[in-house]
Amino acid sequence: MRRNNRKTKVSVILIILLLIIELLIGSSSFAATRQNYTGNNINNYPGYKELIDKLKTKHPNWNFTILYTGLDWNNVIQSEAAGVKNVVPIGKRGTDWARTNGQTIESGTWIQASDTAIKYYMDPRNMINEDYVFQFEDLSYKGEIQTIAGVQEIIKDITYMQGDRISYVNTNGNRVYINKTYAQVIMDAASEAGISPYHLASRIRQEQGANVSVEDRPLISGTVDGYVGYYNYLNIKATGSTTQSVIIDGLNHAKSKGWTNPQISITEGAKFIAKSYITTGQETLYLQKFDVDDQGSLFSHQYMQNISAAVSESVSVRDSYFKMGMIDASINFVIPVFENMPQVRSEMPEYGNFAKVTGNSVRLRSITDINTTIGSINSGTVVMRIARGVTNYSGNVMDKVIVNNSVGFIASQYLQDISYSTTSRGTYITNTSVNVRTAPSTNSVVIKTLLKGQIVEVNELNAWNNNGYSWSRISLADGRQVYIVTSYLSPYTYTYTPVNPVPQTPQTPTNPSVGENTKIEQNYIVCEPGVTAQKIISSNAGAVVKKADGTVVTNGKVGTGFTITMNNATYTVVKKGDVSGDGEVTPSDYVKIKNKIMGNTTMNAIAEKAADVNNDNTISPADYVKVKNHIMGNSNISI
Repeated sequence: MRRNNRKTKVSVILIILLLIIELLIGSSSFAATRQNYTGNNINNYPGYKELIDKLKTKHPNWNFTILYTGLDWNNVIQSEAAGVKNVVPIGKRGTDWARTNGQTIESGTWIQASDTAIKYYMDPRNMINEDYVFQFEDLSYKGEIQTIAGVQEIIKDITYMQGDRISYVNTNGNRVYINKTYAQVIMDAASEAGISPYHLASRIRQEQGANVSVEDRPLISGTVDGYVGYYNYLNIKATGSTTQSVIIDGLNHAKSKGWTNPQISITEGAKFIAKSYITTGQETLYLQKFDVDDQGSLFSHQYMQNISAAVSESVSVRDSYFKMGMIDASINFVIPVFENMPQVRSEMPEYGNFAKVTGNSVRLRSITDINTTIGSINSGTVVMRIARGVTNYSGNVMDKVIVNNSVGFIASQYLQDISYSTTSRGTYITNTSVNVRTAPSTNSVVIKTLLKGQIVEVNELNAWNNNGYSWSRISLADGRQVYIVTSYLSPYTYTYTPVNPVPQTPQTPTNPSVGENTKIEQNYIVCEPGVTAQKIISSNAGAVVKKADGTVVTNGKVGTGFTITMNNATYTVVKKGDVSGDGEVTPSDYVKIKNKIMGNTTMNAIAEKAADVNNDNTISPADYVKVKNHIMGNSNISI
């Protein structure tokens, strides 16, 4: 009997220990699993199906994998809010984005993000849209859709990454060179590591910034005392509470690893990302920012603290696919889901809101000197409140506002919040690349840049006049209300095109026939690279072909800038790919296109039409790639 009691006691102790272990490692009932999206295997998670199906309708080649994390949503938010895992720029102090009295890092340039901000960025339903879905892209290497031209598109405004060779300082302090472009180094490093070159280029851009010089970025300057000739392009192991400690930690790591030039730093950094993240269950930007895959620890193995990093990186990748004409390629996205998610999407923190002044002659105080009054605001005036409780003055809590094209402080007691409609008043399309802002003023914060051709819903049209512009309020894909100059919008009507359209009876062309591989567009004869003078003349009796200098030719290839006179009309030749006008498509043509894209040279209108080989009315890396592939025999240029 005594032995049986001992067994019972041991069993009870084991059960207690197992319960303690279960509590310590978490209460998730199953490990994270991945399944291909079927449409029905996500019905228990509110709001996902509609969003994914909408994207699949617009992009049938896109594939979606569902990551069932098994984690409780509320526990996830609590875990991410603990410590300083997520931060926002210090300029958002006093807004709904930052935690009240939050801890700051890096010499006060960043502050802890609020729970509202964490919920917004962590809720995948806010990001399953055209703008932000690429933070869920599987970041493994896919050479069939990832090109060096796409890399160049991402880094095109990073000044020090341009040119035909890489300049750097070696460990002896001497200026030396690598005879490769940065785009080539990034492409090679990505291929070797097995990760997306677009991800690698975007990560460097995120870590080091654009429109800056190397000298302004100590981790890649190679000139920091004690670390001359060492480079850390991806800021690996660069952590600390101050800017200086971040720099020293990052360069100490680079020195310990022997990263003595940009190519080594980028190549080894790519391998680090692949080994530490992409091949260990963190294969997307979202999962690198929020560690919710249970391979290893949870909520701690996170690449970046900036809460919006995954979003901003994903936008540059998406834009690159868009500009390269590859937005509809076969791309895989991994979408995480959580248990016990709220029925509606998590709301975005306020960037700013409209408020009405409730007192007469309320003082607007200077943003630089709060003791100075810069205006007097009458009762009923509508202002844009962009930060609450930023400072105090004479016992009053002061809010930061924009009013009458001025930015200043008003005592919050004189401001009353007002709401506005989010009902769509019409669908519009951007007619150029344009910034959208937090308020109808050029003094307000730029939220993002919309590319030409992006579709938006307008909530209020021409509702404000400020800075010499008429402004409208629009909705972004994630529901944010932002402001845009109305003249950059055009009305848009969607026309459905069937995937397999019914064949139509061929129509008689309105322009006269010129010959095979040739067509007339207004005053131009547009042709493919192989078209010759003989072909033109044989198809059009009496046609006269002349070089740009007026010399009549009867044989040989025609070139861009030639003229052809026929049927009592004279046309200028545009030969696609032949930018130089010599009748051939050669490496000198794609160099001219490259220099045009990089802003190093200009072209006349005829040369620009020849350079636009994909006929999208812009000169982009896609044209450069088409010309290069034509020269190498990998594809042909057609009209």
